[in-house]
Amino acid sequence: MEYSNTGHYINVLGDSHTRSFTHSTNFFSVFIGPGKEVNFTSDSHAQETYRRIRENVSRMDKSKDLMLVFGEPDNRLYLENYNGIRDQFSEDAYIVLATDRFLSVLMNIRNLITGNLIVYNAVPCPRSEQNFLSMKYNSRLKNLCDNNDILFIDIWPQIVNEEGALDERYSVDYIHLNEKAATLVTQILKQNHTLPPGTKEDADYNWAYFYKLRFGGDEVRIWGDLPANKDKKFQRSEQLRSMVATYISPQIKNCKKILFLQCAEGFPLYSLPSGPYEVCATDLDKDRILQARRLQNFAGLENVSFVEYEDVQWSDDFDMVVYLEQGDDKLNARFAAVIEKVPARVKLTI
Repeated sequence: MEYSNTGHYINVLGDSHTRSFTHSTNFFSVFIGPGKEVNFTSDSHAQETYRRIRENVSRMDKSKDLMLVFGEPDNRLYLENYNGIRDQFSEDAYIVLATDRFLSVLMNIRNLITGNLIVYNAVPCPRSEQNFLSMKYNSRLKNLCDNNDILFIDIWPQIVNEEGALDERYSVDYIHLNEKAATLVTQILKQNHTLPPGTKEDADYNWAYFYKLRFGGDEVRIWGDLPANKDKKFQRSEQLRSMVATYISPQIKNCKKILFLQCAEGFPLYSLPSGPYEVCATDLDKDRILQARRLQNFAGLENVSFVEYEDVQWSDDFDMVVYLEQGDDKLNARFAAVIEKVPARVKLTI
């Protein structure tokens, strides 16, 4: 019997290739910066990459395994002669420098968690010259990881075609892999007992919204969708943020207890003004509540309890009940009846 992961999941940090893992509840995947900012092309870039990883690890459950997703931009940027690195170093010399910097960061990060550290391979692309460089990069990085008891995940053989380029079945655009990458990684993690045998392999979770969170001067993201649809998801998220400010926030100042129905992963709650109120947020989809709790722990959202629908205490005295309408008439009718029965002073459907 397969199940969606509850206690067992992998934290993921990295560049835009983290996007492949957002569609699986086996992973909590966070984008910490674009490839030109987080890479190992120079000492200064490696230091910045380490700083961002460290800052985000501090917000995560350190008992969980952590997978780092980097490397592809290192090789692409070398071929593009980014900051003159191709003029300065031969391919072999560059690979040694970049992977040594990567290992140095790994050794420091390993001391920050009690879970295991995992490294994901630099992925292939349609460009043969870059693939040749990436294979050498992966080979040396794997040896470094093996020598230091760090698990190296290599799905390269499964995702290239007969010509050695990225198989379009696994591609969502020129560079990035689709959700099938998460399924392949899950299978490997089950085989080596990092994930339990019954773990669900299908990467079929769909984040409802696009999450942008700021911590100090850094922005991190959970895309909530693959590149082809991310603009649409972003627009919907911004529209909801505006609706929260217009319709919910003005009503909330006199409320002590609020019920949110169909909250998804809790997106609107991150736009609420601060106050002494408590929020009970629920959704019919248990996986959404699962991800909502993980996101809450990461983002530090306070005064909110994410509760599975069957566990909601309907007898509680809510001052406000909010329902986020769905594109499903039957579901909207069902919740209209629920809202009617809740003895709340303010009832909003948006």
